[in-house]
Amino acid sequence: MALPKLITVSGLTGDYEGGNTLYFLNSPTQYYATNWSWRIEHHNGRWVIINSSDAVFAMSEPCENTVSPANATWGITFPVISIEITGNQFTGIYNWNGWAWVHEENNWFIQWNGFNQRWELYDYLMWELETYTVSETTSDPASIYGASWTHVISSTVVRVYQYPTLTRTCIALSDADEVQAIRASQLTREGDYVQASDIDMSSIANFLPIGNVHGPFLGSYDGQGYKLNNLTINRTTTDMVGLFGSLGAWGSGHLQRLVKNVKIRNCNITGRNNVAPIAGHITGSARVNDCSATGSITGQKRIGGLLGSMVTGHARRCWADVNVTVSGSGHDRIGGFCADVRYGSSVLDCYARGNVNGGDAALVGGFAGNITETPTVLRCYAAGLAAGGSDVGQFTGYEHPDADPTIEHCYWISDDAGSTSVHGQRLSTAQAKDPDNYTGWNFTTRWNIDQTETINDGYPYLDPRRAPQAGYPGLYRSLYRKR
Repeated sequence: MALPKLITVSGLTGDYEGGNTLYFLNSPTQYYATNWSWRIEHHNGRWVIINSSDAVFAMSEPCENTVSPANATWGITFPVISIEITGNQFTGIYNWNGWAWVHEENNWFIQWNGFNQRWELYDYLMWELETYTVSETTSDPASIYGASWTHVISSTVVRVYQYPTLTRTCIALSDADEVQAIRASQLTREGDYVQASDIDMSSIANFLPIGNVHGPFLGSYDGQGYKLNNLTINRTTTDMVGLFGSLGAWGSGHLQRLVKNVKIRNCNITGRNNVAPIAGHITGSARVNDCSATGSITGQKRIGGLLGSMVTGHARRCWADVNVTVSGSGHDRIGGFCADVRYGSSVLDCYARGNVNGGDAALVGGFAGNITETPTVLRCYAAGLAAGGSDVGQFTGYEHPDADPTIEHCYWISDDAGSTSVHGQRLSTAQAKDPDNYTGWNFTTRWNIDQTETINDGYPYLDPRRAPQAGYPGLYRSLYRKR
């Protein structure tokens, strides 16, 4: 039978984000969700649902490739994702990714060899290390539960493991009061949340930030591309101010610490220190992916257009068009995207377009005010005007003398030939609208430029998309385009 061009998969049990999502045919063995966050692929005689991090969330019962996943019987929902090998030099947890069992440290993996009709263990260079013997020769991943090794190494016990964090239930949010309720206790601050619609936050006159240094947000929040409109916070004597006051903490490796696909629009936020629309303080390797903000913020120290102080945090594919203003005098670390980037933090493929009015503040940057320790910043730009008292730069304002950062392929946009920055390269407004001037940037599947200057005034904007295979249309919808 011919595979359908568009399908909707629904009715699955288990917790994953792909249910009731429209998928389109990308190849005879692959479907993609229209937001590109999920895909369905045919592997080892099953249809498998996989997220953008290559984690498997569901597998169908064995079926022929000619059966559409919409019509397949979905018999396995995870977690049934891991095995443990003991009793030999290859001891460890192996996680199933849809077509192989991969060692948790990625040193080795177990894969089905169709020619030899057996499971085989390889190192990362694809050298065969050992083979599995199973009671029945089958590529079904379940067949190796309880299997034993042959040759060379000693007897092995294989056990099925289930990780409780993969059974966490996502809570849907549809109004401002439900968003505010996340801060109620440490239990609620460790939950997983999905935004189910655009939410007008104006019903809460003075929002209380979710989490602080004593009780940070440790769960996950997926905005799913919906907007949080009119977020208002007015707390002039409060530190760690934003939708999330503090995101992540040391010792929280078992928790998500993830905020993604959040669109804050028309915010008006005032705080004291560590102030930003998404999170005033980010640490503990917390992640902020595919988020954006517009509006204005005001604060004193460590304030940024999207994120405040990044102690050990990571941002991917984010942008801010937020005007940043410093109140009072004698302050520092002010940026159009983030206040500072420290330790092992990383910022990749992000930009800032708001103006930064630092007053007499020090360490002021159009993108980041302060760079210290060993962070990484790649493929970012700033397009607003940064002004301040001392150590002012149009991309970054200051780098600590002992810092050893990696900052590459970054730019600030200005027609002022005298403008300066500690890092980055200046592009004129005309140069900034030509993709050829952005060394090392991906304008095929990640960035884009609108030659009509309708989108983002002709400057680069984030537009993640897949390059379609031959014979299939490039159907996609970007969650990141400025709108």
